[in-house]
Formats: sequence, C-alpha cells, structure tokens
Amino acid sequence: MNRPISAFAALAALASAACSSGAPDWVDFAALEPMDTGSEYLICGPAVCPGAGEPGDVLRFSFPADHVAAVIVEIEPTAVQRQLDNGDYQLQYSPQSFDARFPDDVDVLVHADSFYTSEVAIYARARVARADVGKSEARATALVEALKAELGEPLSEN
Repeated sequence: MNRPISAFAALAALASAACSSGAPDWVDFAALEPMDTGSEYLICGPAVCPGAGEPGDVLRFSFPADHVAAVIVEIEPTAVQRQLDNGDYQLQYSPQSFDARFPDDVDVLVHADSFYTSEVAIYARARVARADVGKSEARATALVEALKAELGEPLSEN
C-alpha cells in the first residue's frame, strides 16, 4: 500500500473516532489520579475522588442528587444520564465550540451525601489535544456557575 495513502487513512480514522457522536466510556471518579496534561480539568473533593480530589474543590448543594442531576440536564440537554446502584447519578455530554474541530467530554458525578445534600464532581477534558488553551477549565467553571444560578451557593465546608 502506498505510504501517503495509509498515513491519510490512519489520520482519517483518528479524526472519525474523535468526532464520533458515540458517548465515551463512563469515568470512574474514584480511580482518577492527579491531572498530568493541560487538556484536563477536575473539580472534585476527596470523598468522591480519593486519588485526585482537593479539599477546596468540594461542591456540595442542599438538594437531593436526583434534583441536582435534573438541573444539570436542564442546563445541558444533550447530557446522557444514568443512576448508579448507590444512588449517585452520572452524566456526560460532549460540547463542541465553534472554533474547535473535535468535541470535548464533560463527565459529572452527583454523589448523594444524604437525602437532602449532594456533592458534585466535574471532569472536563479535550478528546484529542494534549493542551486545550483553558477550554476544559472554562467548561467546568461554566457548569459550576450555571449550577450556582439554579441552586444557590454551595454549602460551606466549615
């Protein structure tokens, strides 16, 4: 086979996989490790992300998990949602900005702390690039701000 053609075919296959509308695999938040690339951004407390969570990143709201998950679907209607056996909700969506060629991935875990409170973890990442010029952080921060607008300020850890 001609080398330029096979290189083109490999590049086309990579682009096709990156652009596919199929949902990525579900993220295991408990298994996440500290971020090592500029294309990932995590907001997660240590109770949900024991290996990568930061105490200052706890995002807890005084609403049950099902309500918070429903609000996220209102904010991002393309989000796919599933309920885990422990009562947590996991959501994911793949936004694509007007200037990006490939969609990115945003995974959200709504952990049911109790019947009345829930903790939100957000993991945003570029699907292809190793650096995304702050887009993952901007996507996560935008979701946090939208949640605050709908649910009020998160509960204080003190």
